[in-house]
Amino acid sequence: MFVSLFMIATMAGCLTNEESNASPISLVVYFDSTSGTLYENWTNGQQISQTGVELTFDFARTTSTNGEMQSFSFYPGDGSAEIEVLASDSASITYEYQTHGLFLGKLSATDEGENLAEMDITIRIDSFTHWIEQNSDEPETMSIYTIPDCEECEGPTLIAIDSQVSNPESLFPGTGSTTTITWKLNNPDGVTTASKTEPVADGQTKLWEHDQLGVTSGMWTLDVIIDTGEDNINIAHDVSIRYEEKESEPNPIDLPQ
Repeated sequence: MFVSLFMIATMAGCLTNEESNASPISLVVYFDSTSGTLYENWTNGQQISQTGVELTFDFARTTSTNGEMQSFSFYPGDGSAEIEVLASDSASITYEYQTHGLFLGKLSATDEGENLAEMDITIRIDSFTHWIEQNSDEPETMSIYTIPDCEECEGPTLIAIDSQVSNPESLFPGTGSTTTITWKLNNPDGVTTASKTEPVADGQTKLWEHDQLGVTSGMWTLDVIIDTGEDNINIAHDVSIRYEEKESEPNPIDLPQ
């Protein structure tokens, strides 16, 4: 059986408190995941839904040689307040992230003698947005916010774009026309960092895939511009904001077979 890596009573120097180099608390925390992806759906410029990322931390096997456990806590690192539960009420904490970022969190436990044990944990939350715009003759700008919701954490490393533009087939044969469009990705300074121009014939769909590196913090924008043509178009963007995979290793409980 794999034993938890987070047992401070037997690992000198890993986790300490201010009053003593050796805490009487054996901080054992199990968690299945330290990363996830937010999902957003937008239709015609309106947000339809958002799904956050839930993470659960199990302190049930945390003990102290100094008496009973008093409380467990989790600091998420996203600007929210620390979540604390009394050990008499619960041995687990579940938190839902609603913003993306590479967050520097903290898990801690206190016993009835007010001894403290804590550990740092890094949480990676990416984001994925599905954007749809139907029957448009003047497409709206999609905003891409790359500012993580924390003060001292790293920004994203990649914006991944998978976009398609369709020129719906005309109801009457021979009445449709070709529409020429241009995709443009602009950085927070308004500079176009990537673009692509395509003619989209009646009934056709054209694709653009782009991975933007060197991401700076701020509001990026994704535009589809109709250069020529009179047909309305349908747009579907899939945009991901991704961070470097620096999250802490998961520590799932190893149950007997």
